[in-house]
Amino acid sequence: MIRLLDEIHEAAARLEESADLDRPMPMAGSIGLYRCWRPQEIRDIVMPDAAVLLVLKGHKKLATASQSWTAAPGEILLIPAGTQFWLGNYPDETGQRYRGMAIRFSSEVIEHFRQVYGAHIESESQAGHWHATAPHPFLHAVHQWLAWCGQHAPSEIVARHRLVELLLLLTQHGLASHLLLPYHPSWSRRVTALVHLDPAHTWRMEEVGARLGVSESTLRRHLQDEGTGFRGLLEEVRLIQGLTLVQESIWPIGRIADAVGYRSQSRFSERFKRRFGLTPRALRHTQDPPPAMARINFLSESGERLAD
Repeated sequence: MIRLLDEIHEAAARLEESADLDRPMPMAGSIGLYRCWRPQEIRDIVMPDAAVLLVLKGHKKLATASQSWTAAPGEILLIPAGTQFWLGNYPDETGQRYRGMAIRFSSEVIEHFRQVYGAHIESESQAGHWHATAPHPFLHAVHQWLAWCGQHAPSEIVARHRLVELLLLLTQHGLASHLLLPYHPSWSRRVTALVHLDPAHTWRMEEVGARLGVSESTLRRHLQDEGTGFRGLLEEVRLIQGLTLVQESIWPIGRIADAVGYRSQSRFSERFKRRFGLTPRALRHTQDPPPAMARINFLSESGERLAD
């Protein structure tokens, strides 16, 4: 497994190196790559979609309101859609940076999988696992996907097929229960899914209601019945998308703020810190190597011979 994890790590590093300002990450949006040289601790994260978090280097801590787990390299955390949690990413004791992945499964992918394979899955064999060792076939498929992304343009169609394949591999090992929970399209989730398509748009409740086929007053009443409101959902989507871009892209913070609907970078940073406990710039700073390590990398890349 160690060799396979190293291969996945190297494939992920190559993809990160090929990222540019035009594309946050050269792959379909269902995969997120994460790294840090300094500890990251982020509170009140909400995964709108079901997700598998894979640790490649270092370790990850995750805590919900009632439970907590620590994942080492080669282990996964399986997160049901809509879960709110605290997250910590930590480099290993040798000073090597943390690296991990998030594989996100949209409700459409989950429903497609259930329709195709649901009749062949024994529900009693799918225990409610939050934390497990990643099955070798699952890791092998992840490596193939990353290698494919490094050679071809992003494709949502191919990504959908890959996601179904990964779900099938997890199901065969009895690990997919949390990911396959039935999708109940509440009004808040419908609003969230719509706004997520273009968080920078100047959304109004009247427009959202029209797109969802109800009046503004009806939509407001549905959201009140679910204990939420339109403005809160809008900010939720924008901040979660902003968190994703801070971690997964090389875009400047100002560009990220604009991309998720904040016309003021300072306002974005203020709301970001209030929600997650640190500013976007502070989170980015955890991705920078220590000065000594940065010099070693510079000398190595420039071809200079390091002193003995």
